Amino acid sequence: MAPTTAYLFVPGTTLEPLLSLATLGISHPEPTSVGWGDLERVMATVESMTPETSWALGERFTTADIVFGGLLDFASRFGWMEPTQKVAAYVDRIRARPAYQATHAGFG
Repeated sequence: MAPTTAYLFVPGTTLEPLLSLATLGISHPEPTSVGWGDLERVMATVESMTPETSWALGERFTTADIVFGGLLDFASRFGWMEPTQKVAAYVDRIRARPAYQATHAGFG
C-alpha cells in the first residue's frame, strides 16, 4: 500500500498531467525533467497503488478512493488509459457504490 498522501497527490500531480499530454498526442521530450516521468513508469505506479480488493487504504472507502479512484474512473471512461484487469476491477467496485450511481446517473 502506498502512503496515504500518495493517493491524494499522485492523481493530480502525476497521472493527470501525463495522461492529458498523451491524450493530446504530446510527449515530453525529456521525461526525467518533469515530475512524473514517462507513461510506463506512471502506469507501473498506478498498478502498484491499485488495491487487489477493497479500497485504497484497506476495508473502508475513503477520500483516497474518491481522488485516486475517481481519476482512474474518469481516465478509463474517456479513453485516456486502458485499465489493467486490477484497475478495472477497482473502478468497477467504485461504480457499484450507491453514492456513485446516484451522482453519476446518465453516464453510460
